[in-house]
Amino acid sequence: MSTKPSHAARKPLASTANLGKPFEDALESMHALYVAGGRAAVTRIPAPMKPIGKAVRGVFPAIYVKRGAPDFHAQVDGHSLLFDAKSTIDADRWELKDLPGHQAAAFDRHEAQRGRAFVLLLLGRAVFLLPWAALAPRYRRWEKGDAARGEASLTVADCDRLGYRCAWVNWLPTATVWLASDAARS
Repeated sequence: MSTKPSHAARKPLASTANLGKPFEDALESMHALYVAGGRAAVTRIPAPMKPIGKAVRGVFPAIYVKRGAPDFHAQVDGHSLLFDAKSTIDADRWELKDLPGHQAAAFDRHEAQRGRAFVLLLLGRAVFLLPWAALAPRYRRWEKGDAARGEASLTVADCDRLGYRCAWVNWLPTATVWLASDAARS
């Protein structure tokens, strides 16, 4: 008689590096629809890599040569948008530490040139467009170590207050509303 359990034992995750891949794949499909319909130009920004060996059946070993920029650059109705897609397996909150400092700096540089930047966050079952202008003050307080209790992460309520809910990965209608309200404030 076997002593093995009837179900396979689950191994703990060694890395969380690709947990957001299904979300990003869904975004890529939506972006293809935006581009095909002439609604937006969206470009994926890959992390710079250097091959370290010979290709075998079209696959080569490589290493990252520097940290990646935010995931996407888009042009929508004359607006330049820089954004990163983030997701969390914790449905209750998203940790600000999951936004690397070099990406925050890229958002700052983009906005300094009159572009707009945002984080597209999948938190639980909701997707939020979080404008960098709204998120940056909280991020900077956390980065400096001046964040109040509970400010090192975002809850759904925080995301509702700071940003906009999207219809799954269809962020373009939400971005259009955001950009129009942003222009009205200027």
